[in-house]
Amino acid sequence: MPTRFLRLLFSCVLTLFLTSTVFVAPVFLTGCKGPERTREAVIHDTFGTTYRAAKEAYTSFCDLVVQGKVSKEKEAKADAAWNDFREKFAVAFKLASNDWNAVTPEQARMYAAQFITFLKTL
Repeated sequence: MPTRFLRLLFSCVLTLFLTSTVFVAPVFLTGCKGPERTREAVIHDTFGTTYRAAKEAYTSFCDLVVQGKVSKEKEAKADAAWNDFREKFAVAFKLASNDWNAVTPEQARMYAAQFITFLKTL
C-alpha cells in the first residue's frame, strides 16, 4: 500500500510540475512564487507528456478502485471527469495537427491540471 500511495503522490507532484507555469518546489518549500519557466522548459510540455501525466494520475486512481478503496460514486465522478478531460484535450490536440511532440497550449495544460486536482479531491 505505501508503494501505491507514493506512486500516486509522485505522479501528482510530477504532473503539477509539468503542467504549471512556474517551478513548483519553491511554492512548497517557501510559499513563494518560483521563477517563471524558460521557453526551453515550456517546450518540454508536449501533448504527449501532458497527456501521459494525466493518464498516470487516472491509472493510479483506478488502482485504488481495483483495491476497493473508492466508492462507486467517486469512481463514477472520476470516470466522467476523465472522459471530459479527454474530449477537451482531443480538441486541442486536433488543432495541433495531431502532433504529440507539439508544445501543449496553456489551455490544454490547464485541463490536465484541473483533472488531476479533481482526482485528488476524491
